[in-house]
Amino acid sequence: MTSYLLKNYQLSGCELFQSLFVSEYGLRHLAQTKKDESRKWGHRLIAAIELCPVIGLVATLIEAIVAKCIRSVLSKENPLPKEWVFQGTQSDCEGAVVIAKVESIRAKLEASHPLGISFNPQKIKPYLMGGTCSAMSMEFLNSYFKERQVCVQQSDQRSEMLVNRIRQMGQQFASSSYKMRTLQAAYNTIEVIQPDSAVDHTKNKVQSLANYYSFAIDYASPEIHIDKLRDENDLSQTVQALPEGAFFVRIIEYENNKKLEKSGHSLVYIKENGLGVFYEPNQGALKLPELRHTSYLYEAFKSCWGRFQVSRARFYRFHPALLHNSLHI
Repeated sequence: MTSYLLKNYQLSGCELFQSLFVSEYGLRHLAQTKKDESRKWGHRLIAAIELCPVIGLVATLIEAIVAKCIRSVLSKENPLPKEWVFQGTQSDCEGAVVIAKVESIRAKLEASHPLGISFNPQKIKPYLMGGTCSAMSMEFLNSYFKERQVCVQQSDQRSEMLVNRIRQMGQQFASSSYKMRTLQAAYNTIEVIQPDSAVDHTKNKVQSLANYYSFAIDYASPEIHIDKLRDENDLSQTVQALPEGAFFVRIIEYENNKKLEKSGHSLVYIKENGLGVFYEPNQGALKLPELRHTSYLYEAFKSCWGRFQVSRARFYRFHPALLHNSLHI
């Protein structure tokens, strides 16, 4: 039975209202038939019931209640390993967006873009395809800085308190969402204007996204070629040389196009005041054991190379010059 549970049961206000007429859970089960061949008929049956008028609404409510009860029991039987602060996923990252809201974010990004970067309004699409890793990683850092500031204001900078506050962020990052899709759709309009070897375009692209939150990059690591790493020792020198701080980690596969990349993936790495945290949008947030940071980063990088074929990684330390409440979406 649990095999047919959706990975994401969160609904936006718009999706909740829509479900009074057309079940969002039914649509998600229908989409799942294309992703899970072995269980497609089960998902089709559930979708057929939930997409029926009136009956579907009742079935949707029953599924929501049953799923909540089952997951509550499973979480008690299988608590998270000690290292995991919370688990999450990019599940349901693809979906419709409102063009006007995407344009509002795109216009703000365009207004503050750094040298050589632009955001093309012609690239806005009404439906997002692909992941939302950059949006989720940026939002994670934005939330982290706010929680860290609360700890500072309370004169309590113990890592246990901050970890507990990060744990509370877990609900927001349990899965992707309409908000993440809208942000990512605006990010995806990014282009490089007249590539110039004298300009650090990879850094400028990240800075152009960070501008939305009024973050500044005050350190950028040398580029790491993941495909050439033989073992974690090849990575250790770069990791040990990183200053303390919170890092947006961008991994790309270069291509000579308007974006100067074929594909990419984004992560978060934090090391400050004795605390080590690693956030991967496909997995969640992990509290890194002391002296094991390089091991975990090496495995994560190799996983990215194997799954997404992205080979060039850099660490960008963000400085929250002005904590910013991001646009309500």
